[in-house]
Formats: sequence, structure tokens, C-alpha cells
Amino acid sequence: MQNQKVVLSICIPTYNRARYLRVLLNDIHNELSNFPFTYEIIISNNASTDDTDKVVNSWSTKLPINYIKQTKNLGATDNMAEAYERASGVFSMFLADDDFIDSDGLAAALFMLIQNPDAAVLYAPWKLIQLQNKEYSTQFYEIPADLVFDQGDYSSLLGTILNHHIFLEISIFRNSYYQKLRPGANDIAYWAFTIPAEWISVGKILIMKEPFYYASTQYFEGEIHEQGGNLQVEHSWDNYRGGLEYLLGRALPAFDQDTLLAYKKGIEEFVAIRMLVGLKLRILNNRNPIENYYLAARLCGLGKKEQLPVSYDDIRSEAVIWYICNDKFILRNKSSIVLVGEFEEAVVSKIKLTSGLKVVVDNFYSPGVHENAILLFQDDFDRADFKIEKMRGNEVLSEQSLLNKFL
Repeated sequence: MQNQKVVLSICIPTYNRARYLRVLLNDIHNELSNFPFTYEIIISNNASTDDTDKVVNSWSTKLPINYIKQTKNLGATDNMAEAYERASGVFSMFLADDDFIDSDGLAAALFMLIQNPDAAVLYAPWKLIQLQNKEYSTQFYEIPADLVFDQGDYSSLLGTILNHHIFLEISIFRNSYYQKLRPGANDIAYWAFTIPAEWISVGKILIMKEPFYYASTQYFEGEIHEQGGNLQVEHSWDNYRGGLEYLLGRALPAFDQDTLLAYKKGIEEFVAIRMLVGLKLRILNNRNPIENYYLAARLCGLGKKEQLPVSYDDIRSEAVIWYICNDKFILRNKSSIVLVGEFEEAVVSKIKLTSGLKVVVDNFYSPGVHENAILLFQDDFDRADFKIEKMRGNEVLSEQSLLNKFL
């Protein structure tokens, strides 16, 4: 292998993930034992302080590893770029230190690239697995067949992304094209839509139907392993929009007015679907209920109220409860929350679980009884007693006024 030209550079940036890297290198050793192409493994250690050196050294005689250790932490993006710069293969790919590859799918992808010498990059869907078990997986997006997009065909690429809800993240690219472009990410527009727009400016883009990549949603038993992609979808819908609109701008010369309007509508629908997924994940992960409310309100504005993962009224109620239990100005110098009226037991229980203050339930209001409390009235408060309660350091709120705030 040492005297042969390297076909594939597998680029693995890592930082303090020695125990993940140990599993990955063992898996690569097993997967690529009969691989039909020469390969190298570029590991860029972003100044780790754990046993990464030891793990790499233990595999250095068994695998073709090119090891880089940074003297300081460069940040994830620059560390990944450093790995790409060291690659000597005809093709390169990114591999996260907590993910895996499939040798058959990878070989098929390389054959497809070789058969298309004008292709700058190949993309493919990926499989989601748990606990390193490749037998049990789900696939992230599907396409009906292998696809080829000619150089400069931005409109077909954008249409395919919108029609099949594709995220162009997992790829193998031709190093000669990378040296021309050095594509990078930005904060304005989603990189998995902008970088493909750069690739297609210099060559063909291939999208393979079958995956060659496994992304782990839970790596070790009992470990919370939040995927960056899942965290991203909780708040990056406008970034997705930016990437799609960037592609739309490149495709614009090919469109008449009716086609342009159709693509704009497709982008709106794509983003709305991602917002719905984001809201579902935010609710499952117990994110800030006020932020959830604003996202739900935006979706209602887009005509998606009936598609919300839970009822809009429940989202509003959660926002109200979080507000009275967490707003720093309302809570200032307060020692209790007093619920005045016949509140539903579920509401009372939720407030007790959410608040760190003592919670008191009074079915009927008696003026001048409480002090330094948040008085929450089920019905509108009698304004005649407002000054009395304020003089005793109380915050006076009504359920209706709060629901009007979170309308």
C-alpha cells in the first residue's frame, strides 16, 4: 500500500474523544480489511488533554495513519480544514470520531466517482444507529435512484433538495477540486446548501441512493449523546432558509416568474417542516417554553397550527407558567406564589414543579393577607385593591392578562 497512490483520505478531526476514537479505529480496521482501494487516515488532534496520543499510537502499526497534533485548540472548523490540507488521496471524506463507515457502500461510492471523472463531489444519505449497532438503523432522507447533476445546474439541484428534503452533509470529494475552491461555512446560510453550490460551479455533483455512513445517536450505554444536527434543527431554520435562498440566487437566470414563485413556495414549505421538527425536538428536550411559544406562533403564521406537535393552547400555558416561575423581575424579593381562584389541578402541579418558591392555593381573595408574593388571579383582579397589594411588595397578575401576553 505504501508504494501505491492513495485513493481515499479519511479525515478525522478529534478533541478529547479518546474512547470514541479507540472504537472507531477498531471498526475501520475491521471494515476495511478487504477494501479494494488504497486509503489513509488523517487524524487531526485539536490539542486534546486525554489519552488520544496513546490510542493513536496503539493503532499506528495496524492502520495507515497520518497523525497531526495541534499545539493549541484551533476550533472545530479549522481543525477539520487542517486534516483536509494533509490529505494526499485522490478523494477525501470527513468522518466524525463518534461515527462509522460501511465498506461496501464506501467502495460503491468511489467506483461511482471514478466512473464520473468530471464529478467534484458525491453525496449520500446516512444511517442513524444506537450503541454502535449497525444492524438496527434508520435512514436520514431517501432518493429513488442515483442522481447526476451537470456543472452549473443549480436549478435541478435545488429542486431535488426541496422535493426530497435532502441535506447534503455526508460526502466524498475530489481533492483537485477542493484545492481550487476550499469551500467553507458561514453563519448566514447553511453550509450543506452553500458548499454544494460551490462544488457544482466547477464540476458535476453525484447523489448516491445507498448510504455509506453511520451516525450514532447514542454511543455508550447510559450516556447522553446529543447530536450536533439535532441541536441545530432546534434553532437553525433561518440558516436553512439562507442556504436555500443562496442556491435560488445562483439558479435565478434559469427561471421565469412563475418558476421563481414555485421555488420560493417550496423553500417556505421546506423551512416550515424543519421548524415543526425543531419544535417537536424542543418540547421533547424540555427547552425554554417561551422560545417554544414564539416558534409555535411563527408556525401558526405560516398556516401550520393544525400540524403542531402539541396543541397551541398547551404551548401558551407552558409559556405562562415558565414566565411567572422564572422571570427575574417578577421573582425579585418574592417568597411565594399565590394562586387565587379555582385553578385546574394540572396547572397547580405544573407550577409547583417549575417554581422554586412556595406555592399557595386560595380559592377566594382576601385583601392584605399576603406579602412579597406573586398573586396570580384566575379572574380579572379588582383594581381597587391593586395599590394595597403593591404596597405589601406583591406582584399582581391575572391568568387572562398573561394569556393575552402569550396570545
